[in-house]
Amino acid sequence: MSPTPTILLVCEETILAQTINFVLQKNEFKILVSHDGHTALEILKSEPVDYLITEILLPFYSGFDLIHHFVQSHTFKNILLLCVFENPGLMERSLNFIPIKQVLKPYNLQEINQIVKERLIPTQYIHQESN
Repeated sequence: MSPTPTILLVCEETILAQTINFVLQKNEFKILVSHDGHTALEILKSEPVDYLITEILLPFYSGFDLIHHFVQSHTFKNILLLCVFENPGLMERSLNFIPIKQVLKPYNLQEINQIVKERLIPTQYIHQESN
């Protein structure tokens, strides 16, 4: 993982993507934003990404297509799926038993931030920050 973790945020809704981006940037992450599957796939092919945050339904390619490519081509397999409804069979569909976290709409920004921080910021830093 690079010193500044890189997150690819794939969200069709521009305002929601900007809001999530704003919250995550407070952690000094590098955030790459895409609003469709095609652009996101191009980013995944050209950039090292430490964390993928994606919706399922996207223009051109689905979130599952992106997850498949991400798992095949990246060392770090941190994935957060933004879901409109609960996907009970998601773990069975996940590739190579990669743990996929889910957050349901309406999205809790603090929850998204905490999930990402737990994977990308060293534990001791998180504990010091909360004291």
